Amino acid sequence: MSVKLLLNQDDQKHHVQEITRLLGASHHFECLVAFAKRTPDTTLDKLKKKLAGGMSARMVIGRSFYLTDPPLLRELLALSEKHQLELYLSNTDVTFHPKIYAFDGPKGKTVIIGSANLTYGGLEGNYEASALITDTDGTITRSIKKHFDELIDAEEIIPATKELINEYEHEHTVHRTLHALADRRAHLIANKEIAHGKNGTDGAGAPGNYALLRETLRLMKEDKSHEGFSADRKRRDKDLVIARGMLTTLATNRVVPGQSFLQRYEALIEHFHSGQLFRAKTVIAKKADLFLDGIADIVAHGRGLQPRDAFNLLHGHFSEIKSAGINILTEVLHAIDPTKFAVMNQNAVAGMVSAGIHDYPERPLKTNVDGKKYARYCRDADTVRDALGLTNLSELDALFNYNFYKNKRS
Repeated sequence: MSVKLLLNQDDQKHHVQEITRLLGASHHFECLVAFAKRTPDTTLDKLKKKLAGGMSARMVIGRSFYLTDPPLLRELLALSEKHQLELYLSNTDVTFHPKIYAFDGPKGKTVIIGSANLTYGGLEGNYEASALITDTDGTITRSIKKHFDELIDAEEIIPATKELINEYEHEHTVHRTLHALADRRAHLIANKEIAHGKNGTDGAGAPGNYALLRETLRLMKEDKSHEGFSADRKRRDKDLVIARGMLTTLATNRVVPGQSFLQRYEALIEHFHSGQLFRAKTVIAKKADLFLDGIADIVAHGRGLQPRDAFNLLHGHFSEIKSAGINILTEVLHAIDPTKFAVMNQNAVAGMVSAGIHDYPERPLKTNVDGKKYARYCRDADTVRDALGLTNLSELDALFNYNFYKNKRS
């Protein structure tokens, strides 16, 4: 087996040249790619010629993000109806993202695995890198064929049909149209932020750039699903009342017959909105006494303390609980008083960045956030809340979460 690096550079063969050469020497071709668009003519022409000459092939093309061109799918479907080409499309909510080309010919087997999609950019125009492998004993080729078969059996990929491509084409058109509108809106928002940044305000006399968050808030208020502003606010109001009651119970009743600490802790964090809290539950349960000491102390004094002192008090109790991080610490404070204590986690810090505030660690930890920094964070959160016309810091946290997860999914 030998391996060499394949790049799209002027001083050596591009992917398109190598793939075209290998197609010419193959009697079977396997291809798994995330995206496909009209490629350089030499590639498609060579594929057509080889299929007409009796070459067999299996191809699967992804539909994620609507980047694959429907006309190319129709062209490949037409080839599959005439020749020994099996054409599949991805059929999963998880992003389908491989870039694999496997060539089987009388002189041996060759595999290309890397970053290049079946597009002009991937095969020639972009900076791409792949491993070109001479598969001497056929081990990798067999693995690729097995993987292809497993995807078929699991229905993670399904045979392409005219109806399926029609459906995809409609979704593709809708997506591309909305994407163009979103690009235009983003350009307008960015220009607003640049203009506001010149005088250090957002146009309403408050420091910061809030155009993006205002737009996100508008979209969130228009969203009538369970993720929308109205539904989220009702859910959070209820969660705050329940969580505050649970904290009071934990502070006064350390032991409840028939219930373990872990059960009570799980019930509590069900009403918090930071992500990944459940991952740390067993570690925290091992330090239940320290956690309960902190809850008792903060429930007794929290409402009367300012953010810096409240944070330091609870941080002191949680310092020896490895997985009791800034997210659970500030969720507890927030439940005690959502008008004074802001939730601080990765989502919220990303929201601050959207407001033009870059002063906080991307991943808040007990080692990089202290009471002084948290107090400043709460003041900044108050400023953003007031600028957006929100009622409390719970609504701001809801907006930050919406902004974070919508961007992550997109």
